[in-house]
Amino acid sequence: MLELETVLSQVNATRTITTALAPAILVSAGGLMLLGLQNKFHNITDRIRQLDREIIMMEGIPELNGTRQKRVESAEAQVDILIVRCRLVRDAIFLIYVAVMLLIASTLVAALGVIIGRDLEAITFVLFVAAVGAFLLSTLQSIREVVRSFTVITEEVDGAREISPLRQTPPAAKGK
Repeated sequence: MLELETVLSQVNATRTITTALAPAILVSAGGLMLLGLQNKFHNITDRIRQLDREIIMMEGIPELNGTRQKRVESAEAQVDILIVRCRLVRDAIFLIYVAVMLLIASTLVAALGVIIGRDLEAITFVLFVAAVGAFLLSTLQSIREVVRSFTVITEEVDGAREISPLRQTPPAAKGK
């Protein structure tokens, strides 16, 4: 039979390892989220730059049956939507950085508690919960951005349909 002191020592060791690993795993998850969001941020800003160049180029083209003006209006509407999306992604990225900082702080506080022999679990827990909250807010921002992303596509397709009679909505797709 194991002695009570040995069991308690093993429980304490397991708790210490768990306390150290949970933030490390979440930091890795945050890194993956950052990778995806920064890629999305880059793609959105690239598209804004492309549309801005197109708008500038269109200024030098003579008007033809209102086509140029419709395309400029469509591109400007897309830029407006993309800027909103860009802000949402930027905020999500910022929140992940905050979460990672809080996780690192919680790990340092837990280690400090072990080093100085004081119980700092309450502070560690608060930092950890705040980090999870920042991850949650970042995820919500990402969801808001995904919902908005469809509006850019809709704007582009609708703008193209106004300009080109060849791009009209097929009868089967109108009800969808």
